[in-house]
Amino acid sequence: MALGSAFLLYGSVGGWSRTVFLLAHELPQEVGDFGILVRSGFSVSKALFFNFLSALVALAGTVLALLVGQDPGQSSLIEGFTAGGFIYIAVAGVLAEMNNNGNQTLKSTAIQLTSLILGMSIALCISLVE
Repeated sequence: MALGSAFLLYGSVGGWSRTVFLLAHELPQEVGDFGILVRSGFSVSKALFFNFLSALVALAGTVLALLVGQDPGQSSLIEGFTAGGFIYIAVAGVLAEMNNNGNQTLKSTAIQLTSLILGMSIALCISLVE
């Protein structure tokens, strides 16, 4: 949905810059999801299949956003909904996992916070350039 609304709201340049941004996020996540599935007992072929199946949902969301979001007001709502979903995932999943690790050291905390700030800075720079 984020990609579809990005192309509708910001045109080709904004859509492709968001595509690159989402790829930088999704590629490591897909590798991690694959690893989790294999570690959970899935065979390699079954893990690839279910990982691919879940990726098709993202494609369906893009098509849905392109179809529904022809009206600029609808497109803004879709982008807000998507941003809220990303924030929820970050707060509920990533921050909880960071704090769940029992052997937190000052160094690992500093690396995590630096990575978080760096990622937010890159996203801000991309949005300011557009």
